[in-house]
Amino acid sequence: MELHHHWKTYAIGPVSLVVAVVALFSPQLLAAIGYEFTLGPWVGYIGAAVFGLAGIANIWLSLTPLGVHLAPEGVAWRKDGKPVGIRWQDVLRVTVEKRNIDEPRSRSRFLTVWTLASSLGEGVAPDVRLPDRYGYRVVDLTDVKESSAQVDAALHHFAPGRYWTATP
Repeated sequence: MELHHHWKTYAIGPVSLVVAVVALFSPQLLAAIGYEFTLGPWVGYIGAAVFGLAGIANIWLSLTPLGVHLAPEGVAWRKDGKPVGIRWQDVLRVTVEKRNIDEPRSRSRFLTVWTLASSLGEGVAPDVRLPDRYGYRVVDLTDVKESSAQVDAALHHFAPGRYWTATP
């Protein structure tokens, strides 16, 4: 099962570009209604540059594939631009959990793979360390197009006995 970006990921870039255009013309727009920037028109130009670069970067990132693949052999993903893969036999547990349990408003739900290996390759460090195991955050499921039920079904199928849902 290949996981894909949610549509919201694709929308951030174009929205940032629209905000950049508005910021670029904001001195003229404000002058048309009788207002002016207190600090001067350069604030709008800097805002346009920042939002424009952020929009281009977000469009670029949304066009790159998510790169998370759940298969009968194991799970594969990209971390910091490096391909990472682990076989199901080497996985202790697979969980879906919040990034920070202390933040009740946090909506992020991470698919985390737990293993005994302190590294899955050169330069691939674990995201979570416990005394007897290491956790690697594969993907934030709030950024994934596939539903939670589809991901749950795939994990129950590919990693029976290893998949635990830690948060609702």
